[in-house]
Amino acid sequence: MQVNDGKRMVGVGLLIIYVLFCILWVIPKFSQQHEKSNTEPCILQIWHIDTAEGGSISRASWLKRIISAYEHNNKSTYVHISTLTYEQALLKVQNKESFDLLSFGVGVGRSFLDYIVELDVNTVAKGVRRELIEGGTVLNKLYAVAYMMGGYCLFTRQSSVQHLLPSDMTATSNRVNLIEVLTYNYAHDKKSKNVSCVTGYGKCNLPLTCLSLNTAHKLTSDNFVLLDNAISQYDAYAHFIDNDGTMLLGTQRDIYKLENRLSSGSVSALVYQPLKHFTDLVQYMAISAQTMYMDKCISLLQYLVSPSTQMLIDQAYMLSVLNIPVYVDGYMAQLQEALSTEITTINAFCDIEILFKQRQDDISSLQKASKNNLDIFLPMLWLGD
Repeated sequence: MQVNDGKRMVGVGLLIIYVLFCILWVIPKFSQQHEKSNTEPCILQIWHIDTAEGGSISRASWLKRIISAYEHNNKSTYVHISTLTYEQALLKVQNKESFDLLSFGVGVGRSFLDYIVELDVNTVAKGVRRELIEGGTVLNKLYAVAYMMGGYCLFTRQSSVQHLLPSDMTATSNRVNLIEVLTYNYAHDKKSKNVSCVTGYGKCNLPLTCLSLNTAHKLTSDNFVLLDNAISQYDAYAHFIDNDGTMLLGTQRDIYKLENRLSSGSVSALVYQPLKHFTDLVQYMAISAQTMYMDKCISLLQYLVSPSTQMLIDQAYMLSVLNIPVYVDGYMAQLQEALSTEITTINAFCDIEILFKQRQDDISSLQKASKNNLDIFLPMLWLGD
């Protein structure tokens, strides 16, 4: 019995020594290492995919400018932004290359859904517009947060539409509805020469869908020139500049360029109308499921959608996802007001092939002079609740 008691005492003694060792050496070491891991430098990799034009500068340029301020306030965090095409980013993930955050527009997200993590809406999307939160949601789970948006508008020269208006209305009147002007031949005076509209496309955007949601009239191919979804947004703008008798269905990028032309006197007086109800010109941010810096990624997302950062969205001629009135006058203020009420947008994870089909259907409907059946199309843009 004494031998066993002795062994027991030795065992208890060793256990006490082990516990003291952990308390005095191992745990402090672990705490030091943990603290160091939170302060040692890390590099966040953002893959940025542009699918449509930005505003005064590209979305990527604004992102770099804003993030430089974030880095200044977070000394241990560095952010590297790679601007990629959709095809380049897809190839990278297929080759097992990794990112920490993914910035993308509508039509791109579905291909990366398996690589990103579910987010808590109350943590990363505080104050973001409900429609845009829904736009980043799949099956009631949030996977992407909108951090900037744009919109569509119509431009034409005052001289191009004055002859179409009643004698008591001038083209500078706020009562002028350019959609009515666009369909004037078909709704009113068939003898007058009509104004033809031109529009262009980014990777996946749907300008004609926006136009359809803003008019009850049937539009036809006779209302348009260069009716081809291969026409770029810049080509549409250039055609408008070179042809006096046209109307431009453009975006915030065209607002910036045309305001500069007005200031320099290189374009005659314009009539402008922002379009309501719809935008698909939204940029989202998602977090990789494989990132080693989840807390820092969340912190960066919170920074992008914070009111103080969103107030700087005017540096890119874009609109706030918090519905903050950033602009007080000018064309952007009118676009801001037009989109301040409830809007329809497209789910960030909508199948890109559905968008391509809808673009062609938009054109086909014009060629057939039939109203596009958006009641059927719009629900297809969502992956379900």
